[in-house]
Amino acid sequence: MKLKWLALALSLALTACGSADSAAPPGAGASAQQTALMEQIVATATALRLTAEVSEALPATPPPPDAIQLSVTPAQSLGGTDFQVSGPFTIAASAPNLVRVEFYTQPSDASVAPALEFADEDGGDGWGWTWAAPPAGWFGRVWVIAYYSDESSTSSELFITVAP
Repeated sequence: MKLKWLALALSLALTACGSADSAAPPGAGASAQQTALMEQIVATATALRLTAEVSEALPATPPPPDAIQLSVTPAQSLGGTDFQVSGPFTIAASAPNLVRVEFYTQPSDASVAPALEFADEDGGDGWGWTWAAPPAGWFGRVWVIAYYSDESSTSSELFITVAP
């Protein structure tokens, strides 16, 4: 469909320019201008057609790893994925076609394994987890793993500092 519109537009442009073989008044240089314009139109049309063909041939790409959107409330953003909280806070996740979201914590001490804190399997009230009593002074990562209806998953991490 896109190529039909492109062909129509180019046909109209070529008709408006006239044929390269059409007679131009002597000394006007119109024939060289017409030829150059038609060559430019043909080159542009070829590039657009190839781009359209390649775009139509490409498979749909899966969502990028950061397709899941996370928010932390209430929190003070420290930039990027770093947040400071004081007291209870909620991490909410959003992305299309979610069926399950898991929330893991791991303190900054890497020798401690991540712990599954909550698995949300009902997005009817949103996809989220509230940490009701984070320990004062805690610093570490919160991993969020989102599972999609097509059985794929993606993960994202946040760095959380709990004010003393």
